[in-house]
Amino acid sequence: EIYFEPDFRFPLNCKVYTEVCTREYDPICASDAKTYSNECTFCNEKMNNDANIYFQHFGECEY
Repeated sequence: EIYFEPDFRFPLNCKVYTEVCTREYDPICASDAKTYSNECTFCNEKMNNDANIYFQHFGECEY
């Protein structure tokens, strides 16, 4: 039997990230259909560019 553990994570909290992000690849798919390399890069795009984007799901965008 194969069991899959759901990808459960707490909601994104962009307030915890600084302007310097790690290079860790843990993709985030956003409403602009763009895959961001991790939560920090997504949050920086959203905050620093006043981007009107929001979190879609964890993982790469498949559009």
